[in-house]
Amino acid sequence: IFTCRVVGSVVINELFYHAPDDLTDLEWVELHNTDDQTVDISGWKLTGGIEFKFPDQSAIARGGFVVLCKDAKLFAECYDAPVSGEFKKSLSNGGDTVELVDASGQRVDRVTYGDSDPWPVAADGESSSLERITPGTPGDRADNWTASPLPEDMERPAGTPGRVNAS
Repeated sequence: IFTCRVVGSVVINELFYHAPDDLTDLEWVELHNTDDQTVDISGWKLTGGIEFKFPDQSAIARGGFVVLCKDAKLFAECYDAPVSGEFKKSLSNGGDTVELVDASGQRVDRVTYGDSDPWPVAADGESSSLERITPGTPGDRADNWTASPLPEDMERPAGTPGRVNAS
C-alpha cells in the first residue's frame, strides 16, 4: 500500500540545475504553495547548494509559485516568468541538496537530487528541469521527480517556472 505523507504546504517544486553548456549560469528553483491560503515566507531560507533568504513581507499566494534564479538577466532571456530574487552559490551538476527552512529554522522541505539513476538523467545538461510529480510526497524521493519534456525546437531550455509542472 502506498501512502502519502504531507510534508508542508510550500514545497520545492522544480529545479533547473544543469543547463546546456552555453548557459552555465541558467539555474533556478521554483517553490509551490499547495495550500488554499497565502503563506507568509518572510525570513524563510533556501540552504545547501544555494543560499537565499526571503525578505520581510514575502508570501506565496494560494496555489502560487515563486521562482528564484542564479542570473535574472539570463533567466529573462529564456523564460517568461517573474523572478523573486537571485540566489548565491551554484547547484552542482553532479547532485546536490536544497533545503527550505522557515523563519524559526524548521525544515519545510528538502531535495537531494542526483544526476544518475534513479534520478531523471535528462535534467543533467539535456535542457530539462526536474519536476516534482506529487507535492504531498516527500521531496527526497527520486521516484517523485521526472524530467520536464524537452522543447520541440531546442532553441530554449525546458521547464515550467512559475507554472504548473508539465508532469
